Amino acid sequence: MSPNELYGRMAIFNACLTAGEFYTQTVSGLCGNTTYEVGARMANTLKTTA
Repeated sequence: MSPNELYGRMAIFNACLTAGEFYTQTVSGLCGNTTYEVGARMANTLKTTA
């Protein structure tokens, strides 16, 4: 979460070694002639000793 964010969200995914789509979300209610921005921060949570 960034310092200026009031309501952060978090999701943890158990990914596969095979590349492919791992998450999809349908978004509705968007307006034309409007700019939208989607951002994500990702980190590996696997211990280096595993």
